[in-house]
Amino acid sequence: MFGRFTATAEPTGIVENFLHGKTSVWIGALSFEERCIASLQQLANLPTRLDRGFLLKYSTKVEPQYQDVRLRKGHLDIITRLGDRVFKDGCLQVEVDPYSFEAFSIVFNEIIAKSKTTLVICDVTCFTKIHTLALAAGIQRHSEYVGCIVVHAVPENYVMGDSRSDAIGWRDVIVAPLAAKATLFNETRGRGIILLGHEADRLVVALAELEPAGGTVLLSTTEGRPDLRRISQRFNRKVLRHLMRLRSHTWRTEILDVSDLERLHSCVGSEIHVAKEFQAPVVLFPFGPKPLVLLTALQLSAEYSEAAWFVYPVPASYDINYTEGIQGCLWLTPAAQPVSDVD
Repeated sequence: MFGRFTATAEPTGIVENFLHGKTSVWIGALSFEERCIASLQQLANLPTRLDRGFLLKYSTKVEPQYQDVRLRKGHLDIITRLGDRVFKDGCLQVEVDPYSFEAFSIVFNEIIAKSKTTLVICDVTCFTKIHTLALAAGIQRHSEYVGCIVVHAVPENYVMGDSRSDAIGWRDVIVAPLAAKATLFNETRGRGIILLGHEADRLVVALAELEPAGGTVLLSTTEGRPDLRRISQRFNRKVLRHLMRLRSHTWRTEILDVSDLERLHSCVGSEIHVAKEFQAPVVLFPFGPKPLVLLTALQLSAEYSEAAWFVYPVPASYDINYTEGIQGCLWLTPAAQPVSDVD
């Protein structure tokens, strides 16, 4: 069953409280971004050790390529050193298609089955959004016997200009269900949940593919970083004006802190309620912070799997200067008591 989560900035005490003899694994993704090492840096300072790590390796195109190769190699070296301190049985590298929902689902299922883990710490910082959505479905699928802690590292800065997404472009647009059994019916009454990010063109492309009749635009804020919200508002101002001016549509904008998980749950629940009244789909546009993407997808998978969909434009490449540095981490833990050990 879907459970609520709470947010904190530090793992101290949290990981230890949830371990209690459980078999534990960490899953993260290697990246050119420095923040791919952040959660392991914090875990390395704890007295407890996890059983094993799994590092996802993506074949994504990053420009310029020579810098990408250098940065990933340097981060892999750091992760290897940190892994010696964090993991009892080392860290395995796993090659996986970065834009395949099914490929990640298979990898996640295999990790759960082969390691017989009962606690997974998932660092979604450098996951692709597709894999973040697939993780939500996987958490829901294994929730009866596997506990999950989610961590996301916040950068010191997002380095981008107004034309960044124009230069990158999109190689495909994926419209897919969060659960295999989902159907797309009564689209004229469909509801949308837009998690606003910094790539306005991505949202425009997604809405051109599938535009719901109305819904909620969620604009996230981060404590101490009002600049991130202002950037998102500025980049998306044209599409927001378009949505709010349409008389036949019913869109509203909500501003919420990235750690305000109760409010997020309420906003998503409201859209599910309306969609159910009209037997219409809920469509997720997952362009905001990954913790919000994950928890929104998790709630949709748990409460409305029969009609939950997402739209995801696949980028042709990434900019090496996407982010700078590491400001800190956000740790999401189950609000209820962790699950019992399974024999």
